[in-house]
Formats: sequence, C-alpha cells, structure tokens
Amino acid sequence: MALARDRLDTAAQEIGAETIEAARRRLDANLPVRRKLPASGRLHVDRQLPFLCIYRRPAAGRVPGASRLVTGLASYLVTSGEATLARSVSRLVGSVAETLTSPFGKFLLLEVWPGRSQKAPGFRLVAPPGEELQPLVDFFRSELARVKVVDRRVPVEVTQAKRPAPPGMTPLLSASRIAAIGCSLVGLEIPPLYVDETTGRTYPEVLRKLRRALTIALQRVFHRFSCEYTTRCPVNHHMLGRRAVVKAVWQVDEQLSLVDERFDFLLQVTPSNSATAWETFRERRFERVPKFRYRPLPFDPVRLKRQLWSIPVERVEDATLYDLFRQKQDELDRQITLLLDIETHSFVHGAAQIFGQVDDALLAQAHALLERCPESKTDDTSGGSVDATAFAARARAELAYYRKQWAGVDATVQVRGDIARGLMVSKGSLIIGEGTQIASDRVEALLQHEIGTHVVTYYNGKAQPLRQLSSGLAGYDPMQEGFAVLAEHLVGGLTPGRLQLLAARVVSVQAMLQGASFVEAFRQLTGTHGF
Repeated sequence: MALARDRLDTAAQEIGAETIEAARRRLDANLPVRRKLPASGRLHVDRQLPFLCIYRRPAAGRVPGASRLVTGLASYLVTSGEATLARSVSRLVGSVAETLTSPFGKFLLLEVWPGRSQKAPGFRLVAPPGEELQPLVDFFRSELARVKVVDRRVPVEVTQAKRPAPPGMTPLLSASRIAAIGCSLVGLEIPPLYVDETTGRTYPEVLRKLRRALTIALQRVFHRFSCEYTTRCPVNHHMLGRRAVVKAVWQVDEQLSLVDERFDFLLQVTPSNSATAWETFRERRFERVPKFRYRPLPFDPVRLKRQLWSIPVERVEDATLYDLFRQKQDELDRQITLLLDIETHSFVHGAAQIFGQVDDALLAQAHALLERCPESKTDDTSGGSVDATAFAARARAELAYYRKQWAGVDATVQVRGDIARGLMVSKGSLIIGEGTQIASDRVEALLQHEIGTHVVTYYNGKAQPLRQLSSGLAGYDPMQEGFAVLAEHLVGGLTPGRLQLLAARVVSVQAMLQGASFVEAFRQLTGTHGF
C-alpha cells in the first residue's frame, strides 16, 4: 500500500501530457499561455517569443525571493527542482522550445539559479563551448557588467559547459534533444546579494532593484539574440517585454483608484475663503498673515491609510507596472499625510517630498523673466475681458466639441465662490473662481490649458483600461503643466504677463522653501518684483 501511495504522489507531481499539449497548441496559434503547474510552479508565455527563462527551485537550501528574478519577463517557467518532476519538466521545456523554434528558426533557453553564498564572485554566465554563441555571450557579459547592486557593480565570470544546470540538478534537455530542436541552452548564476547570509532574510528593496536591472539586461540580451540568430528583429528590446496583463494588475489598479477617489487633493489644499482672506489682509495693510479656512477631510486618515497599504502591489509580476503602482501607493500616502499637516510647519516639507525642490537653473530663469519685462506684471485687460460666467459659457462650448468625439466626456463647469480668482481642473471638471476676470486675448489660451490639456488628458485616461491613467501616475504634474503651458504658446496666448506670473510662482515657492513667511513672500513680489 505504501509503495502504491508513493507512486500516486509521484504521478501527482508530474506535469500532465494534456497540460503540455494545451500549451503547445496555444503557442502554435500565437496565444498567451499562463498555466499553474505542480509544486507551485507556473508557465507564463505572453505570445510567440524566441526565448524562455527558467528557474527551478532547489529541494534544499532555497533562496527566498529568487523566483521573482524571472517573473518580470514575458516568457518564463518557475518550477520545482525535485527529481520527481524532472522528466515532465524536460518534456514541457522541449515542447515549448520545439514549438517556438519553428516561427523563429532559433530558440534560446536561459536557466537561472541563485548562487550559494554572497562570497561568490558575482554573476556566473555558463555558455556552451564553440564560436556560434560567442558574440551573444560577449554582449551578455557586458550587459551584466552594467547591473548595480547596492550602488556597486557586480563582477561577471564566464565559464563553459555543454549543458548548463544548477548545482545538484540534471540538465533540462539532453544533448540529442537540443541538437534536434536547434535551440541553445545558457545558464546564469546570480549572487544572492539580496539575502542576509546570517539570518536568511531577504532585503526586499535590494531584490526589487536587482530584479528591475536584471529584467532590462535580459530583455536587451534577448533582443540581440533575436536580431542576430533568428528570422525576426524587433525595433528595440522593449518590444520583447510583457504585453499580457494578469488579474493582479487589474485588482491593484482598481484598489488604488478607489483610495484616490476618496478625496480631492487639489480642493483640499485650496482655501475656501480666499476672497475674504484677501480683504482682511489688505485692511491690515498687508502686515499680518491672513487666516485661511480649509475644507474638512472627507475620510478617516487612519482607515484610509490602512486600506491603501493593504493593497497587494507585490503580487504584480511585471517590474515596470510594479514600480508605477508602488510609486502611486507612496504618493497617495504622502498626500494623506500632507492634508493632515495643513497649517503646520510640516506642510512645506511634505509638499517638497511630493513635488520636489526648485533647482538652480529654473530659479535663474524665473529671475531673468521677472527682470526682462518689468512693465508687464499682469495681463493687459485694456482690450476687454470676460468674467467667470462668460468664461464658463465658452468652456461649456469647448467641452461640447470634445463630447461630440467621445460621449464619455461628462465634465462639468462650476463657478464657485469658495475658491480664489482663477481656474482649476479637479477630477476632470473645470472650476472657476467667482470673481475671475480674464483678458480677452487670454481666453483661448486658458481654454487650451485647462480643457485642451487637463480635462482631455483625464478623459483620455478614463477611456483606457488602466485607471491610473486618469487619476495620474505619481509625479505626473510637471509634465502635465509643461504640456498645458505649451498649449498656451501654440495658440499664441503665452503673453509676457503670463510668463511673469509663472516666474513669480517659482520665486515665491523658493522663498517659502527657504523659510520665508507669507508676508515676506508677499513683500518680495510687490517690493522687489513690482507686482
């Protein structure tokens, strides 16, 4: 009975013939393959690609996180290195290689494994002897030499073996099978520099950075292999990256968006009493800091942060998407903290963490603009102006133009008394301060800034499957505002007065970052720069 039970367990550990055949059929039809395998294994092949990266977990002495070094690639196999699985893994690998050699004429199998000790010299590239792959091996060596771990480059050693394999494991394919298929087998040993050798614990950030750098290096190697050894040459290595988006991506994207939708960051940091605060400031001869009022937070910050950090970003395999989601998670966390810090000294430091500092070149350019046209500190309204109501009518007409192109543009235009004079776009809708007056020759420029750029970008993002493209990736503001000001220039509306205003904002922010008070920043603008 014990012997029979052992045989059943062994059979259960094998990759079934039906799984191998199903994968072959899908690859033959250029369809993605994503199959769970015995012993927590997985085969993922986005589409027909000229390579497969393989990681076999050792039965003993496992290195935590090692499988993540290959899961960012578009074609990988993670499986167990148990002897009971060896034959079926060999059949699966042979079937994939044979199927994909046909459309490409050549196929590359790359098996990776972690080194046993951090005292190892570094990467060890194991290639078959002979001249055929030597150009690729040389390129592979140079790409690995560019990889940095903990701010230092890792040495690369190249050795030869007819059939590379991890220590203690049999090679994936026999020599006759490799020759019959017409594929190449290369091995790569990766030093476990992301593991504490004493405790065995993983350094997650070191692993993440190594994974990211290694993914790029391997994609470049696969691109070189494709161009020099197969019948196809993609335009660049990015075209060999992942296209298939797994379920975890959509789940994380949705959960991040739900947190983002819980608050309107721009409105929360905008005072609700700007008009009355200005009047009070003027009555007090511009010598006392006005008292601003802000909208109450519409969320419990503790619960919202708990919701934010429970989002399993680590389940996203693609290294680029992981980085984008992780950066957004961090930005949302900092925004929530910043809203709690309103009217405290911590606010300035928190804002600088999110939006960055003013660099020297930008500050010099701002001062140059302020000095060049001292007489043009505001837009000239002598040629006429439009008030908030009239501008709102123009804005609604502009939105109607975009709505004809896509009915999903359901943006609203609001004239509100609880924001300062001026314009802002929040969550895809245009908000106009009640007392706003706009020079007639600036109307078209501001329509293209606010609607033609900010609103259109928001709804273009909403039309995409990934919700982050509407809410905005972390750090997107500089590019957004750059495009918006460029739009003003393209319609001939970037006036000297507008340039002066943009420059003044840079100077005021720099003064604030250096510790200037509200009154001191005001005096700099009015006394030094003539506003």
